[in-house]
Amino acid sequence: MSGESMVREAKKQLELRRLSHLREAQEKKDELYASVPRLAEIEREIAATGSAVGKSIFLSPDKVKEAIEGLRLRMEALKEERGAILKELGLPADYLQPKFDCPLCGDTGFLPDGTRCRCLEAAVKSAQYQRLSGLSPLSLCSFSSFRLDYYADVPDKNGIVPRERMKKLLDYCVQYAQHLSGDSPNLLLTGPTGLGKTHLSLAIAKEGIDKGRLVLYGSWQNFLNEMERERFSSGAEEDTMRQLLEAELLILDDVGTEFSTSFTQSAFYNIINSRLNCRRPTIITTNYSLDDFAERYGQRVSSRIFGGYTCLRFFGEDIRVLKKVKG
Repeated sequence: MSGESMVREAKKQLELRRLSHLREAQEKKDELYASVPRLAEIEREIAATGSAVGKSIFLSPDKVKEAIEGLRLRMEALKEERGAILKELGLPADYLQPKFDCPLCGDTGFLPDGTRCRCLEAAVKSAQYQRLSGLSPLSLCSFSSFRLDYYADVPDKNGIVPRERMKKLLDYCVQYAQHLSGDSPNLLLTGPTGLGKTHLSLAIAKEGIDKGRLVLYGSWQNFLNEMERERFSSGAEEDTMRQLLEAELLILDDVGTEFSTSFTQSAFYNIINSRLNCRRPTIITTNYSLDDFAERYGQRVSSRIFGGYTCLRFFGEDIRVLKKVKG
């Protein structure tokens, strides 16, 4: 789902919410008008008075002011009468008005000046969370749940202490997420499977969404499958590539697991090159070493990656195996 799609979905949800409140208000009106017919009459008279205000502009200039003032007084009298009836029934003055969740915009998503209301931004964020949660255990992948005790605190054969190295990577990713912007660096997360690359990339995605960024996350293979479907499906819009290019933050997970073809190579280069040129940050996770990555994707792709990305190398043993042992 693209940023535009998520906004459309958020607007749709707000509209459904608004219609629900309007229906509830109408049901209350129908019930109350049936028992107090005078309230229904007042409603019709208010509507007729409002219509008459509009028609008064066609009067001669010397009569317009007098007509509008008379209609204003009539409108106030009707409203006062309605309020008195509701008070006598023990009901609040606004009983017949829709009770919208957002009093600022009436659940339309937009303020009177045309700017987005905070409730629309919250709905977009919710749509992003729902999408990512459907693809991954987003709620479990936070920085606070990243456990360093799974990494060895003794040097490996290369003299590197995995826990110390991963503590630095964790701190770097936390800072990256806190200062996420269009100027944020691109990241290449490399290392064997099960070392936390997906966990940290999702933690960054979560923070990005909280900051109001439109984040697009998914496995590279899934994105390719969608693009292939769009290429060969009659009438299908080729929308996935546009989404990948326009996302404020793009996270491509498990790059290197896809079946390599001229199409996949071309699509990968197009995304990398275009987003670098447009200065839109991208995060790539791969199980390949840097040498194997360069061999798989060739000089054209690897030169753009190695020249335009910050490489974060993950160390340690497969956490998924250790979790089964340690719990």
